[in-house]
Amino acid sequence: MKLENSRTLKIIFITGGVIILLAISSFFLLSFWVKHKLVSYLEEHTEYNVHLGFVSIGINSAEVSSIELTPKLDKESYQQANGYQKDWIVSKIERLHVYGINWYDVVFNKKAEIEKVIILQPDIYVYRDNTLPNLYKYKALPAKLLQNFNFPFSINSLDIGKGKIEYEKKDEKGTTASNIVFSNLQASISHIGSDSLFVIANPVMDVNAQAELADSIKIKIEYKVNMLSPSDEFTLKGNIESFNAVLLNQYIAPLSTFEIKSGYVNSIHFNMDADENIAVGKLDMDYRNLKINILSKESPGKKSELKTLLTNIFMRDEDKNEKHQDKPGGEIRFERRKDRFIFNYWWNSVKSGVLSAVNELPMDVKTTPK
Repeated sequence: MKLENSRTLKIIFITGGVIILLAISSFFLLSFWVKHKLVSYLEEHTEYNVHLGFVSIGINSAEVSSIELTPKLDKESYQQANGYQKDWIVSKIERLHVYGINWYDVVFNKKAEIEKVIILQPDIYVYRDNTLPNLYKYKALPAKLLQNFNFPFSINSLDIGKGKIEYEKKDEKGTTASNIVFSNLQASISHIGSDSLFVIANPVMDVNAQAELADSIKIKIEYKVNMLSPSDEFTLKGNIESFNAVLLNQYIAPLSTFEIKSGYVNSIHFNMDADENIAVGKLDMDYRNLKINILSKESPGKKSELKTLLTNIFMRDEDKNEKHQDKPGGEIRFERRKDRFIFNYWWNSVKSGVLSAVNELPMDVKTTPK
């Protein structure tokens, strides 16, 4: 009797081991197949060379050790081949994790319900040559992009860690190039989806993010999107911590009539409502010891000494009292360029508020950048 029980146990253990090995082998083969198919599809249907690291698929999860998408043409050849302005993008992700996914639904029901996605160390570089003619091509905002997405999916939460976004632009004259870098990006996004039932149950996509601009200006934002809005309505709130005010020159001074010589911005707070067409809102800026050169309209680049003197007297902190300036209110007003992505919309809307607060230009004067 004991011998029979022993044999039965051995058979059970051996059978279980074989099943486990077959399961592991099947997942390994599935991972290899998915990697091969994904790379082949992307390289055939896009302008990118694709490199994927180790791909591991589990019962309800997936992991990719690295992802890299590189354009097949270098940025100069790419611009020449297109003949018009178009973003040249290189993107890398150090690691991607997907949790809580039903593979049966993906394969047989053609939809994906995902509990959580984690993206670690994304690095995105964007280059645009504005010396080339601009071929207008409509860019949808996130709500409309998801509404028109052909494959129904839903993601309850997505976390991004230690990211970097760099945007480089050659200006229309081809003489200089602006370079905007957001580093140490941390973000959490909830309720992303194209599945209509999921969107009805979770109509607001919520994004909370923080990053450093030029490695020194700390920015926090809260972005809420009404996914059911036919006009892509959203709100954007943000806070920018203290920094040397001279840093503003590289972002806004070329568009204004002033040049910041010295001083500090203690904080910037902004709040705006926007839709498919226009963003409007308020921006408050608290600063101290700000010294400005007013540029002469008659001779661009020439300082107007009298105006500069009066401005600095007016803006100077009270002697022997470390009293900060009152917060000037800026008006955010920016009409969206619909051939640009959402980040361009955000960036220029906030800049319109900064220009209004510091330069004190009336809102009926066109101050927003192209």
